[in-house]
Amino acid sequence: MDIEVGDIVRVQDHDWDRIFNIDNEDILESFIEDIIEENWN
Repeated sequence: MDIEVGDIVRVQDHDWDRIFNIDNEDILESFIEDIIEENWN
């Protein structure tokens, strides 16, 4: 799965669903770091 700037991503954070608008490179980089660190399910 590739995530790009402009995507809207839904993740599960414990028992909560969270929606992120990946609208710039900084948010994309931070989001990918969180995925690598397994902060999201």
